[in-house]
Amino acid sequence: MKTLKQDGSTSLTRQLSIDILNDISSGVYKPGDKLPSESEMMQTYKVSRVTIRNAIARLVNDGFLLKHQGKGTFVAMPQYHREFNGDGSFTQAIAAQGKTPSTQIISIEKMEADQAIAKHLGVSVQTTVIRLMRLRLIDGVPAILELDYFRDDFGFLFENNLQDVSLMDLIRQNKGVEAYAFVDEFEAVSAGDFAVFLGCAKNHPLLKQSQILLDEFTQIIYYNEQYIDNQCYPGVKRITTR
Repeated sequence: MKTLKQDGSTSLTRQLSIDILNDISSGVYKPGDKLPSESEMMQTYKVSRVTIRNAIARLVNDGFLLKHQGKGTFVAMPQYHREFNGDGSFTQAIAAQGKTPSTQIISIEKMEADQAIAKHLGVSVQTTVIRLMRLRLIDGVPAILELDYFRDDFGFLFENNLQDVSLMDLIRQNKGVEAYAFVDEFEAVSAGDFAVFLGCAKNHPLLKQSQILLDEFTQIIYYNEQYIDNQCYPGVKRITTR
């Protein structure tokens, strides 16, 4: 039996969708496999049918699962995307507006994964992971604070200048993988301790975008959080982390 915790910070629907995604990434469920029935999942996770359906609907909408009427829910075949080379990147989106994008590296360090980060990366709690913190600016004005979390085998990040390079190009060169963005969730948050980086008040509203980056075989590459000041960067739909 798997246990989901109602802790107030992460909804049961989101926890369940991440858990299913981790099972796909780890090979518990392979492309074409049928998922357990709603009743079986209710017993496994001890959650309501509504929670099960909402989590499944989210993963179907994002292309990871397929529902076949009268047959059940199945793991979709891998999808191939090249969004990091497309118009969704921060650099290209800002340049297209005639403005100047830039990036500042705030820190890169090793840390122990807490429960939330461990779940998103598919590792155990207290596993050593790497956190990269970057500040995105538009015409010199802070607009987005990014936190990128990687497994410990991404040590090459410490050996490279991360200031003006494409993160995904660097990963592609060192790990040999392509990636596409799975946008997990948008939510409104207060700036809090991040206010000092964005030059705003602690109660200033930000848009938080969470992404799990996967390869073409749905293996987790890394996890990304973006804290976006919509006053500087309005009309956000999807931002990739190029």
